[in-house]
Amino acid sequence: MHDKKKANAKSKNEATALKNRRGLTIVELFVVLAIISIMLALFLPVVQSVRERARETVCKNNLHQLNLGMAQYAEVHKKLPASVPRRSAQKTACVGTAWNRRGLDYGVASVP
Repeated sequence: MHDKKKANAKSKNEATALKNRRGLTIVELFVVLAIISIMLALFLPVVQSVRERARETVCKNNLHQLNLGMAQYAEVHKKLPASVPRRSAQKTACVGTAWNRRGLDYGVASVP
């Protein structure tokens, strides 16, 4: 009977010691860090693909707006804007957009 009281007292002391424990062990900390790093490793490719899709959408929208602008210009002026770069009065600098400076046509510039 005396051994039972000691065993009960010992188990109560261990239970209160576990309840009062406030910190994490290093093993628990490493497990949590490993879980977080695995979750990040799985999440980063998803974020990159979403960003790429957003860039594609912006590019397609810009091309769409360019085509709408050319269609409105053509409707008002009954011709498409000139695709050949114009020279300034001094004939030194080209006036026009980036694809005009590269010698590209509107058809090439507006096709995605």
